[in-house]
Amino acid sequence: MLLDVNSPLSGESINRGDPASSYNSDYLKRVFGIVEAFKNYPNTLAFFGGNEVINDEPSSKIVPPYIRVSSITVQPMLGYI
Repeated sequence: MLLDVNSPLSGESINRGDPASSYNSDYLKRVFGIVEAFKNYPNTLAFFGGNEVINDEPSSKIVPPYIRVSSITVQPMLGYI
């Protein structure tokens, strides 16, 4: 399985226009919940997120740090750090 940790529902993904406002405890709770629920399944290949957030030049300048820190925050949960 490849699992997207984001959702199209409000508050469950990073807002490309204002990432600081959407990177909050509710968003992280969603991300951590998905990872916790699926990390021990033997057929889980990867988790991903942020693929739909960067789709133009303005978002490509302000969103990457938020995607990066989300990825770094999840790595210890998976035993990578």
